[in-house]
Amino acid sequence: MKTFNKAVVSLACLLMLAVGSTAHAEDRHVWLINDTPDTIMRVYASNSPGGEWREDILGSEVLEAGNSVVVNIDDGTDTCYFNLQAIYNDDTWLAINEFNVCTDKRLTIRDDEDYDE
Repeated sequence: MKTFNKAVVSLACLLMLAVGSTAHAEDRHVWLINDTPDTIMRVYASNSPGGEWREDILGSEVLEAGNSVVVNIDDGTDTCYFNLQAIYNDDTWLAINEFNVCTDKRLTIRDDEDYDE
């Protein structure tokens, strides 16, 4: 009976680990922080490499200078790497390539950063 109980406990632990890792793998929420002097009007995402640009992930919102917002970059795939494009209020834009939404949960957008590595 002890062997059976150990097997059940072991199986339960394995199932909890599997469910936990699946939930983490599907989490594509990222905290965007606007550390620029300009308002970000739109943010587009495309799964890398070369996917189509999705609709504006800010929706009807804008991201004013110094503010932050949590966005969901889940496109229904298992993709972790996304290219992002932030469009400012003066129609200039900033490209951020190969951002890993599975491991990097925070993206601070700065004017002086070189995101195109």
